[in-house]
Amino acid sequence: MNELIKKTEQYITTLLTGKLPAGMVYHNLEHTRLMVDAVQDLTTHMLFNEWEQDILLVAAWFHDSGYCYTYHGHEAISMTLAGDFLRSLGKKELFINPVNDCIRATQMPQVPHTHFQAVMCDADMRHLALSDYATHAERLRTEWANVLHKEYSEGDWTRQNLQFMTDHSYFTAYAKAHWETEKQKNINHLQARVMDLEQNDFPNEH
Repeated sequence: MNELIKKTEQYITTLLTGKLPAGMVYHNLEHTRLMVDAVQDLTTHMLFNEWEQDILLVAAWFHDSGYCYTYHGHEAISMTLAGDFLRSLGKKELFINPVNDCIRATQMPQVPHTHFQAVMCDADMRHLALSDYATHAERLRTEWANVLHKEYSEGDWTRQNLQFMTDHSYFTAYAKAHWETEKQKNINHLQARVMDLEQNDFPNEH
């Protein structure tokens, strides 16, 4: 790990640990670390050079930092924080601008325009293809209840997740080749869960 990434990790770890509001059980340091790992996985296999990897890793560390100050529109705050931090280290706009473009690309709905942005979008959705996807989804449900006061029934939440997963596609060739199959397994689990819930809602009469 080079000095820039080390300093970035230290800064974000301190920031998220100290400033993130209570109730942020999904968008937190654990999610950020998961995304950083996913970016490293993608950039290694996609043969980005070190300068390009640095842009993506810094963007990954900073992408949710704005949640420390606002929930809606956090990307803009994340970009400001990243820019201020990088300028303090003497980085030029040639480096800062693509970092901020990558952070902006994680805004939903995802519409990446470059390979950099595609990596960011896929890394941010890495959890869709993990064996513990259900745990990540439940944390997001809890966070929305804590912070946004949005409550969902089991059925509504499961159907919403199934719709999101079905509509979602990975952008990079690597993620399509290596993550899509596992994501499909999670979709199958959600479909089965929806069927179970609907059978319980409308039991057969005998």
